[in-house]
Amino acid sequence: MGSALRDKKRKGRGADRIVQYPEDKITPDKEEYKYYRWCINNNIIIWPVSELTNNWHIRITINGKTSISPQRYGEDIWDKVHEFYKYYYDKYYKEDE
Repeated sequence: MGSALRDKKRKGRGADRIVQYPEDKITPDKEEYKYYRWCINNNIIIWPVSELTNNWHIRITINGKTSISPQRYGEDIWDKVHEFYKYYYDKYYKEDE
């Protein structure tokens, strides 16, 4: 009897809460995958963070320093994530000369 009450209290809190990411309807093409790989290999990590069911922010971590976008996104979250990977690739990538 006590365990049912305890389980009911814990439901939906902290690590017990399951976040359902929106589906990425477009598979990243070869160029987008290149931006993603380069960023990950250079300690630039970008991912969606849930605020509520359909509200998302983007968390960007560069060399251990994290910031969260003030804008809210909906189902278009993955388009924006891919856009940020391209932005940071273009900003920091320097070809060997």
